[in-house]
Amino acid sequence: MEGSTGEKPFDLKIIAEFDGSSQPVAEWLEKFELVCELFSVRDLARVLPLRLTGGAFTVYQQLAPEDRKQYEKVKQALLGAFALDRFMAYKHFVTRRLQAGESPDVFLGELRRLASLFGGVSETAIGCAFVTGLPEYVQDMLTAGARMEDLSVDGLLTRARAMMVKESIVGERDVGLAARTPVAARRESSQNAALRCYACGRVGHFARECPRRCHDFSITQRARNPNTSLRKGSNGRNSSRAAARLDQGNDGREED
Repeated sequence: MEGSTGEKPFDLKIIAEFDGSSQPVAEWLEKFELVCELFSVRDLARVLPLRLTGGAFTVYQQLAPEDRKQYEKVKQALLGAFALDRFMAYKHFVTRRLQAGESPDVFLGELRRLASLFGGVSETAIGCAFVTGLPEYVQDMLTAGARMEDLSVDGLLTRARAMMVKESIVGERDVGLAARTPVAARRESSQNAALRCYACGRVGHFARECPRRCHDFSITQRARNPNTSLRKGSNGRNSSRAAARLDQGNDGREED
């Protein structure tokens, strides 16, 4: 669809439709005005209703015919119907936290937008709300790195952005290491599974390393050679003499 209300024709689909809930009304109106300015649209009141749907278009229809021709009247009606009141805006401001996947820049911009809806606050208050809404580990690094009282809001933003980028890189590296560890473990397990002991039937070792076979062999050797524990005396006499005396003693007990 082409519009020619200004000096330059343009596709109206460039302007997203607004139904009252798709995005903040103030943000949508600002984008609408930017597009109209870009294409030199003079009569905004004629273009605006073409991009309204649902509840937003219902609000427009409730206006008097003369008010529909005035852009500021339509704008104020939409803001009154869909914008947060100052109490809700303040509530959102004090409870706002950095959301998952949200950049610090977007978070700070959202705080400024909410503050403007209830009359605005000082830069100091914006900075406090910004730091409070960051993850705890970022807050700890900010307080440990420098005196935050000496940093402007832009300085806090720069430091927070750098810290979160660094943590993101470290986190991705740790995830990569964790992903490679199970693969290595599975590879080692598969290699061990290929080894099978023919002595005990278990996997993971050869027969020459079989703990059960070594244990049984040790017991058998001790049973066959009960005198192996005898050692040579300090005078150099042979252990065979001790074995001979032991045999003589056994013969004597047998005769008894």
